This record gives sequence, C-alpha cells and structure tokens, in this order.
Amino acid sequence: MKIHIAARRVLLPKASAVAEHLEAAGHRVVSRWLRGPAKRATLAEQAMGDMTDIAVADCLVLIGEKADEETGAQRDCERYVEFGYALKSGKRLCVFGPLETAFGHLEHVQQYRSIRELLDGLR
Repeated sequence: MKIHIAARRVLLPKASAVAEHLEAAGHRVVSRWLRGPAKRATLAEQAMGDMTDIAVADCLVLIGEKADEETGAQRDCERYVEFGYALKSGKRLCVFGPLETAFGHLEHVQQYRSIRELLDGLR
C-alpha cells in the first residue's frame, strides 16, 4: 500500500521511524517531505509536492499529538490541510496517536495507538 505520512515538521524523527516500520512491513511511503525539501523549493512548491504525494497514496497516516497543555491549542495546521485533502479525495485515513480534531472521530477514520496496531491495521 502507498502511504503518505502527515505530521508537524518538528516530528520528523518520529515520522521517519513510523515510515521505516511501514516500509519494513512491505508498504511504500511516498512522503518526500521526510527526505527534506528540494533545494531552493518554495513553500508553494513544497505544498504542491505534498498534494501530489497524497494524490498517489492509498492511505494517509496522520501523526497525532496532544494539544498544548496550557491553551489546548495545536501548534500549526499544515497536517490538517493534508488530512482534509485526503478526506475529500476519498483516501483511507488513519491517525497514529491521539485524535486532535472532530474530523478524527468520523466513522471511517481509524485510530492506532502503537506502531504494532498501525501495522496490523494496514494489513
């Protein structure tokens, strides 16, 4: 299965570890952001790259995280745009970690709390 991983950029090490587990299980991770931005790529070009990766993916895995303890707010929203784009495109949607928004509670969104659960769920 081709998978796009959506996460905050500061979670690159965690997202890369999840990608390694997925690829070891026979999946293909198509998220080029995990390899870093192309040299001299503008933010718009990076966004278009993410949208292209989502378009070719069968499934999007969002790396969820807890809200800010003090304000309850999330720190950025890029991954939500990717999630919404994949939702509109009819892609399979998985959340690895906590559900952060109401959209994570949609009936067809699958939540996994461990890498083992995620790998088993993607079989």
